Amino acid sequence: MTLNSKDWKATESTDFAGRDRHLTVTGLVEVTATNMDPVLTPTVPQGINPKILLLTVSEEPEGDVGGDVMTWKSAEYTQPISEGQYTDVTVDGQTVKVEELIS
Repeated sequence: MTLNSKDWKATESTDFAGRDRHLTVTGLVEVTATNMDPVLTPTVPQGINPKILLLTVSEEPEGDVGGDVMTWKSAEYTQPISEGQYTDVTVDGQTVKVEELIS
């Protein structure tokens, strides 16, 4: 089942010394129940272009039984990267450019 999602943003950032680079991807996912949390995982296989990170959205239960109400929740994925490793991120068919934020 494909989940609805929107407002994806991908950011490459560093620590204050300009090292320790990380890619952070954030967005909103409409989950199927109040006890479900969105999860972003790298797609396997990754695809033919190594400059585009492919991510898949899924949901996992968190805590006790929740209400069967569709609700929007924040999703986040972070991984260490090298400088300029990715130019784009595609989340379930939605592609965004990676923005660079250097401290």
